[in-house]
Amino acid sequence: MSSEAGKDVLGRVKTLTGTYSLEGDMLALSDVTLKTGKTTAVAGGMVDIGNETLDLKGVMTTSDVNDLSSPYFDHLRGPAEFNGKITGTFDDPVLIGRTSITDASIKAYPAGNITADLSYRKNLLQVKELSAGRSLRRSRCREISRSQRPGAV
Repeated sequence: MSSEAGKDVLGRVKTLTGTYSLEGDMLALSDVTLKTGKTTAVAGGMVDIGNETLDLKGVMTTSDVNDLSSPYFDHLRGPAEFNGKITGTFDDPVLIGRTSITDASIKAYPAGNITADLSYRKNLLQVKELSAGRSLRRSRCREISRSQRPGAV
């Protein structure tokens, strides 16, 4: 169970605001902002009510990615950002974009920074590209400090 109210991210939503206009079956959304205690997502775009399709773009930041995945997956932690779009039908929306998790941990083991291009729908997660590990800058600093120590090999 999550540490905050609600069993999943939808149960933890504290505020949802935005503007809209409706012309026929076309719903235009702008500055739609969803907030939990740890996550802020902002989106906008079009919803075709007649055809039951979505065409939205958005960005999301969270102080802990676990806020989005709990209670279904509790092993990944760290601050994260996402930039992408939501398309598809009401019954099977598709979330496509790029995510970055900094100072990630998996099952409490440090995983460094994780970046991935992904596609998610209700029954499938596809990771198209993934990189993980410590940043080059951090690794270089450690190598330099080791070689500058007296007696270093």
